[in-house]
Amino acid sequence: MLNDQPGLLIIIIAGLMLGFWRKTISSAPYLLLNIIFLLILTLVAEFSGFIRPIEMRYHLVGMLPFALTAAAGLYGLYSFRRWLGMLALLWMAAGIGFQIDDGWKQFVADHLPPNPLPPWQVISRQALRAEQKPQIIGYRLRPKKIERPHPRMDYSEKSYYFDRHGIELKLFYTAEVFDSYVRQHAITMPSVWVIYQTSATTPYYEIARLQTTLDGLDYQRCDTLNIAVDTVILQYAWQTLNCQPPRPLANHQTNAIDYQFYGAALRTADSTILFSDQWTARIDDDLSGFQMSYQLISADWNKAAQLDLPLVHEGQPRLFSIDISNVPPGRYRLMAILYDKHSGQRQNWLTSPADPPTMLHLTNIDIP
Repeated sequence: MLNDQPGLLIIIIAGLMLGFWRKTISSAPYLLLNIIFLLILTLVAEFSGFIRPIEMRYHLVGMLPFALTAAAGLYGLYSFRRWLGMLALLWMAAGIGFQIDDGWKQFVADHLPPNPLPPWQVISRQALRAEQKPQIIGYRLRPKKIERPHPRMDYSEKSYYFDRHGIELKLFYTAEVFDSYVRQHAITMPSVWVIYQTSATTPYYEIARLQTTLDGLDYQRCDTLNIAVDTVILQYAWQTLNCQPPRPLANHQTNAIDYQFYGAALRTADSTILFSDQWTARIDDDLSGFQMSYQLISADWNKAAQLDLPLVHEGQPRLFSIDISNVPPGRYRLMAILYDKHSGQRQNWLTSPADPPTMLHLTNIDIP
């Protein structure tokens, strides 16, 4: 407000004193008003916790009484009407001089972070627009800056922009930690966004390594978004989803579970079939004794490949693969069988018209 010219305070104080002396300004209401604001400064800024205890608390609460004092000082000079125009010009000259001075550049530099963070609000908005909330992974983005409470809020930016919306954000500073996390959780992460800043990484080396990790875990690059502050969003999804949100191609039931099938993809490079699904329990009983058998059945009902898995990750999309390196070319049916691993007894699929009813036809697979 003083444009880096504390000497201007002399004019304000002189006008205030002159107004008191000539009684053009009533001192009692003025002093009472300032006492009230001092109480607000003490009670609100110091004890209520409404304004966080940082340097800005005094600016926020003290700006209004200072503005009133400046207004009172100028009003006290009102009798010198001829000089008010000169005073306004002096104030403007001080402001212009400050903005062309090196002090202004230093002021701006001191109030900007040395390495601006990504626009988290934009990233959060993009994630909320997605039909399937992605797993967001930030690479080399200074985790303490987003995870600690924001200077003007009682909560962190991570909590405000992501946690409260059910969006998971992880921040890693090395490719090794990134690789370990993604390999451990890829089976239940259908959509992954990698966030990095070109000013903080070497994309042609470090980011290429992250991309190699995701490619090797059956992810497909769906899009690349370049947003503000040198920020890049790499959007990945399971190959089985074909860059679409996880939508069930079919819904089926047994007496024990609800089952959703999302799709399958043939990866010819290493003779593998990828497929994704999801299940939820329909009964309160313990289902740990059940297993799901995925079988590749030929036209003459011979079993060409098989993968048996326990019922795990309830309520989450899952990604699996079946090795078909020894399967001859042809058209096959991918079938699902739910059975008790102790007794071997199979459950009937209530929504399957096929015979036998214990084998659910998921999709056809053509192996070249």
